[in-house]
Amino acid sequence: MGKDELRNALDHAAGHGPEVDFTGTWGAGRRMRRRRQLAQGVGGLALAAGLVGAFALGGGDLLSRDSVGPATPTVPDDVVATAVETDADDTAVTSAPPTTSDEETSEATAPTATDDPTTDDPTGTAAPAPTTSEPTTEPPTADPTGPASPTSAEPTRGPGGDLIVLPNPCDEPTTGLTVMGAPDATPATMERAQELLDLASTCDLDGLIALATDQSTTLSFGNTSPEDAFAGERGRERVHALASLLVNYPPELGGGSDGPVLSARWPELSEEQWPELIELGIATQQDLDSWESYGGYIGWRIYIEDDGLWSGMLAGD
Repeated sequence: MGKDELRNALDHAAGHGPEVDFTGTWGAGRRMRRRRQLAQGVGGLALAAGLVGAFALGGGDLLSRDSVGPATPTVPDDVVATAVETDADDTAVTSAPPTTSDEETSEATAPTATDDPTTDDPTGTAAPAPTTSEPTTEPPTADPTGPASPTSAEPTRGPGGDLIVLPNPCDEPTTGLTVMGAPDATPATMERAQELLDLASTCDLDGLIALATDQSTTLSFGNTSPEDAFAGERGRERVHALASLLVNYPPELGGGSDGPVLSARWPELSEEQWPELIELGIATQQDLDSWESYGGYIGWRIYIEDDGLWSGMLAGD
């Protein structure tokens, strides 16, 4: 029943006296109100459904599990005092500049990851592989207080480039020297000469004494034993002369005791070569003057026979 029908019914009832029954009229009005409320409820549900559909299609599920939580307050947890200025009416308030939160400060001051392999903290970037270099080995240093090494000294050439100037072997032993030979010398002679050079250049006094004793070597014009001949300063001079003459000069060959085989006597040198012995450190100018007065070389001489016998080492006349 519409509004007009309801109004007509009321007017009609008012004109026919109080005996008219209004039960049907009020029932019809109640039904109309229920329909109106139902229509409004359905409309509200439709509007809500439309809004839900719009959010589902356009904005997605705003309340999903993965949604962002409440915004982090920009004001730190700790109470920070702010400067407040109040005018005469206490109506204008000026706040201090905003402060930076702990999270923003930590992010601003966080160290930047680097690729430096020397840092202790991992940065996520693989450090370059270390390069390996060949280890350098320092040469061994000889003990300055110990005995001299056999290879500690090297022979030096004289001004002409021909002489091998040796230090005294008892001060600085030398190895690897080769005796100066002669084409016609026997192999036995040259082998014995090389043996003597090896013993003398390393100042092997025990070896020289043993060999001289075994060979009955004449070491002076008197009765001097091998032990006495190679003892003291005179023994040092003898060892130095033995090594220097064998390495620098060839032998002078002579007739052998058994016929055509030749014996050898070191050194073979001319009068012009005498000053070389001063350079070698085995003679003095006084020695050269005495040789000149004598008329020939009478310095140190080494004798080796054709069969390799070390027959003598003498100086003087």
